[in-house]
Amino acid sequence: MLVESKPSEQRLIQAIGAAAVFLNPDELALLTGFHRKGRQVEQLRRMGIAFYVNGCGRPVVARAAIEGSAAEASPRTWAPSVVKLARGA
Repeated sequence: MLVESKPSEQRLIQAIGAAAVFLNPDELALLTGFHRKGRQVEQLRRMGIAFYVNGCGRPVVARAAIEGSAAEASPRTWAPSVVKLARGA
């Protein structure tokens, strides 16, 4: 028997899943030492922690970026497009 869940239950399940994958705002403030999103972004860049900026301008950090994972990603070096063109890449 298939039981349909209520929309509020679905949101709760999605929120719990997101909480397991991403740092929450309090954890992000503790990590960076800042509550303002612009300062958090600056600090995360200084710390070399991988993150994304969402549509609201808030940094989103995956727990794997902090805790590490079994398969560590190789560090990528970033260069602006202008530099890549100058090198002939």
